[in-house]
Amino acid sequence: MSKFKRVAGAPRRRLKNILVLHGPNLNLLGAREPRIYGKETIQSINVRLSRMARSEGATLQVFQSNHEGAFIEVHLSNIYSREPFRRHSYFSDLAVGTICGLGSRGYDLALQFVLQESR
Repeated sequence: MSKFKRVAGAPRRRLKNILVLHGPNLNLLGAREPRIYGKETIQSINVRLSRMARSEGATLQVFQSNHEGAFIEVHLSNIYSREPFRRHSYFSDLAVGTICGLGSRGYDLALQFVLQESR
């Protein structure tokens, strides 16, 4: 059973495009401490997941990053002026900040903040 509950009022939809985001050091799977993490590589995991997704008519994209920093959540629309189910995020409390309702300019502001913080 999923630990995520469906937000009341959220429409049910079939996923067709799925992103798997592998976190830090998973590029070392199969080589790094195989007694703990096993001998399977990230590539073999990705192949298995891609086959599973394809068999269900979905496309799968995978990405791995060693970045362990925080993030900024950006919403193009003002989620608080829309349907109630859109107002809940599983990630906002983990983010450095949240920008919503400013259209694509939200990305500009998020990047500007990150660039200033890294000086």
